[in-house]
This record gives sequence, C-alpha cells and structure tokens, in this order.
Amino acid sequence: MQKRLFEDRYRVFYDSSCRDAPGARAEYLAADHVTVVYEPRRALDLDAHLAARGIKRRFVVTVPGFAGVPAFLRGGDLLATAPGLLRFGLFHGLASAPPPIACPSLPMFMIWGRRDHDDPAHRWMREELEAAAKPVAAMAR
Repeated sequence: MQKRLFEDRYRVFYDSSCRDAPGARAEYLAADHVTVVYEPRRALDLDAHLAARGIKRRFVVTVPGFAGVPAFLRGGDLLATAPGLLRFGLFHGLASAPPPIACPSLPMFMIWGRRDHDDPAHRWMREELEAAAKPVAAMAR
C-alpha cells in the first residue's frame, strides 16, 4: 500500500563564497562533483538517470550518504546535485540553484503492508505522518 506525500526537486548546491552557480549545462558538466554512492556501489537514481542519457559528470568525491556532502562543498568549488529540501537541514548555509540540465522529480511516498492497513494504531500513525508531511510539501515548492 502507498500514498504519495509530496514531490521534491533536485538542486545544485555549492559554496557561494568560492564559486557562482553553474549558469549553463557546459559549465555544470565541466565542474567537479560530489555524489552519494550507497553500498554496495549503488549510485543515486539521478546519476543512473543522467548516465542513461549519456550525460557524464566528473565525480571527484563519493560519500556513503548525504550527511557527508556538505563538508566537501564548504570552502571549495565542488558541486553537488541533491534533493532540494536538504537546504533546510543538512545543507543549510550552502547556496543552491536549479540544475542546468533536466532532472527527474523526487516523489516521496508513505508505504505500508496490507496486513497493517486496517490496524487502528497503524492508521493513526499514517495520519500523523501525512499531517507532518504537509508543511514539508509546502517547502518543496
């Protein structure tokens, strides 16, 4: 069972004291990038999406999760393309801009098993999660 809660968009994050936002596709693709690679060697869906379209970026740093990205952006000229909502948390203080290339959207779903669908406690929890997601959905716009 699933219910769509909101949709996020990718943004390009960077340190504005060291560089400007990439203004064009060529500038974006020529830059050095940080990305997330999950174990075991699973790239982000974005990276697979771009590679399938022949778009290659130069990754100079890979980290196992988004929490590791900001340290490599601060004080340097690297770029990271990541979910836009991270600007309100982990990536707070970094500049961001829309990517100069087409990126897929990031729909966020609540997912649960059929056996829990009619459970009153589980139903309550889903309602609470949906209510908590409403302000996040507004920030994602």
